[in-house]
Amino acid sequence: MASAPTFRALLRLLPLGILASLTIARAQGPTSSQPRELHGRVDRADGTPFGDGALVKVENDHGGMAGQVLTDSRSNFDFVPLQKARYTVTVHANGFLDASADVDLDTVPRAYIRITLHELPRTPETTSAAPPATVSVTDLNVPQAAQVEFEKGRSLLLDKQKASDSIKPLLKAIQIAPTYSQAYFLLGTAYMDTGKLSDAETALGKATSLNDKLDAAYLELGSCLIEEKKFANAEKPLLRGLELLPDSSRGHYDLGRDYYSLNRFQDAEPHARKAVALEPDFAEAHILLGNVLLRLRDGTHALAEFQEYLRLAPHGTFAGPTQELVKKLQAALAETH
Repeated sequence: MASAPTFRALLRLLPLGILASLTIARAQGPTSSQPRELHGRVDRADGTPFGDGALVKVENDHGGMAGQVLTDSRSNFDFVPLQKARYTVTVHANGFLDASADVDLDTVPRAYIRITLHELPRTPETTSAAPPATVSVTDLNVPQAAQVEFEKGRSLLLDKQKASDSIKPLLKAIQIAPTYSQAYFLLGTAYMDTGKLSDAETALGKATSLNDKLDAAYLELGSCLIEEKKFANAEKPLLRGLELLPDSSRGHYDLGRDYYSLNRFQDAEPHARKAVALEPDFAEAHILLGNVLLRLRDGTHALAEFQEYLRLAPHGTFAGPTQELVKKLQAALAETH
């Protein structure tokens, strides 16, 4: 009978393990019986989180109600499990126009969407004179024609989930208004969603150079650089993004991923822990924390994190590799006692 793998041997397996392919919202092809998951966030038009209390409804393509929830304090919502189908997600909040988006869970097991709410028209007396912090002075003065193209691109990207179609109007908005930082940010996001990482890096870099308060653009740029394996370059924008938006679970997750890839495991640990603390149901963050703890030779707590991932996502993209890793880790820990 083969002996159980030692803890040292298990550590040598990790570089070829599940973390190397860990990516949020870029799921692999599903099996036909795999339950579907829908996760998302509701934002205001200026890009800031809406907060709690927005009503999110999900209907299938036959008009049947699949469920409804309220956004939590971090503006997030989750629907798990769902059936294989196409869905329409509608968000309602007092004082805002309803917004909707179509999601295809017929061909992928999991989707993450962002829905933007726009305020109902208000009278001048009730309109705040102070612009949102994430909007630059140049964005407030863009020509109307550029705003029209921006809105077309925004709707295609965020409401209709048609990233490829959103690129053309966003490019036109930038052509009309070359300093339109929000347009560069959405263009970078569209390029990310279509796998054009080099173009995404350029657009997101431009957005941050035009508006140094655009937190989401810094975080997206860091994520893009990680996907390009430019780990040494990703740290700076991620740190800046978290300086502006310290409670971004995905920002802390990405910075933890970055430090892990740079073998800076001590630096990765607090960010992995923060991601889990901010969003306990963030399954992939538990994988990251488990890998970090394993590198720091804390096998007992690493095992708990891998098991938590399996509890949260028993049919998730990484369930199979994680189950194998749990078995090996249990054997290695048993051998040391």
